[in-house]
Amino acid sequence: MKKTVLEKAIELRAEKRFNNEYENLIKICNSNEILKKLRIKIQENEIGIISGYSNNKLFGDFAPLDFCNKNTNYLEIKSKMIEEFIREETKNVLDKLDNISYLFNQ
Repeated sequence: MKKTVLEKAIELRAEKRFNNEYENLIKICNSNEILKKLRIKIQENEIGIISGYSNNKLFGDFAPLDFCNKNTNYLEIKSKMIEEFIREETKNVLDKLDNISYLFNQ
């Protein structure tokens, strides 16, 4: 079964919302002095959570995504969050359609 234009638009909106949330996380992390200095240990290597433009970090604009994917549950969280956002966006659209329907039935 092919997806409708509305389903595709809802999915795109949900993905955009996730990307905005991720960008907000990076901004918060980059502005926090503790997170800038905080490190985690992965196989004897200390990795920064956020560390400027270094490749030796988990998150950020230039973080190696495959490294993040292997060492965190990022992909699982991304999938779950997008599913949740799709449900919320669908509910919002349905609520708006109900409101429009109510106006025409009066």
